[in-house]
Amino acid sequence: MSSMIEGELQSLGIEGFEGWAWDVSKPYDPVEIEIICKDLIVATALADGFSLDLVKQRKGNGMHMFYAKPVALPKAQYPMTIWARVRGCDSKLRGCLTVKTPAEFQQVLPDSLFQEFEGYVDGIRAGAIIGWARNAALPDEPVEVELLDGDRVLAKSMANQYRADVEQEISGGGQSGFELPLPQDVLDGEMHSLRVRVTETRYELHNSPISFGPGSANALIKEILRLRESVQAWEQRFATHSRDLMARFEALYSIQRDSFERELQAIKMAALGFPRIAESEPLLSVNSAARTEEPTILSAPDGVTGRPDTFLPPEVVKTEALEQGDRLSGLSFASAREPAEPVPFPPRRAPEAPTTAAVQANSKPDIKPSRRKRG
Repeated sequence: MSSMIEGELQSLGIEGFEGWAWDVSKPYDPVEIEIICKDLIVATALADGFSLDLVKQRKGNGMHMFYAKPVALPKAQYPMTIWARVRGCDSKLRGCLTVKTPAEFQQVLPDSLFQEFEGYVDGIRAGAIIGWARNAALPDEPVEVELLDGDRVLAKSMANQYRADVEQEISGGGQSGFELPLPQDVLDGEMHSLRVRVTETRYELHNSPISFGPGSANALIKEILRLRESVQAWEQRFATHSRDLMARFEALYSIQRDSFERELQAIKMAALGFPRIAESEPLLSVNSAARTEEPTILSAPDGVTGRPDTFLPPEVVKTEALEQGDRLSGLSFASAREPAEPVPFPPRRAPEAPTTAAVQANSKPDIKPSRRKRG
């Protein structure tokens, strides 16, 4: 009989597992299909649906389609392999399906089958209620939890924090921790019954509700004060380190600034054609020995008239050139340069009276030889 069976498992759609099958020896008798996962039957259906494609393929009268919808979420390790067979036959239909996550069944099964919640409230720590919650049917999708005081919602949070202790107990359940901060209005000195549940469901976590009152508030206040003192201590330590760092920075900046000024002075001196100043000499200072020397009066070139005091000594020329270089560079180093002292110049000598010999020499007549006329 199995050799006369033809069919194929094609897909998983909104109607369930889809495919076709028929008995060639009994073309007008529909066959019953079983959907198998890990040797367990997860769905059954009768192959009696019409398909025009089957008619075109000459598969009987075309009334051999099946749509098998599961009644529960398959309990197996994902990913899982699903195949189909005709009831009473050992041979498999062609084709098989691989389901990677339970979420692929959401289009087929009702939402109520995907609500396998579990979780626990650990208690109050650092001003928040902590615990864990997950959906075993959809372990890769975090759930949202909410904190209630009676019927009033106080806070909401996603349960997606890592919990190593939950990971050790439940494989794949590590990303399920949550924290729900306590609002200030519960610190009113009254007793409160705080409940934690999965949002938009009636599932309430284990160890919920938690009673919160004056005793719990005192413990919370002490914890807040301890945290505040810790923060203040860290602020003081940070301020001390900040001052030390600023002092070091100022010292380093001063050293680099002096070095930069020396290098800039050397470049300016080289550009103006002066020898490099020794490191021991003050910046841009005029040698005291040079200031005590007698001024050098430059005589005017031949044919050039002018006052001899218009020609300045080299030290003054050098100082004025450096000042001009400061103005061109935009930097002022006046504080590092000693002002040049004025250099006195000798008085102008009156012209000497000519001697008698010179006067007589200049008064001699200019006798020129006469030319005789030829007779």
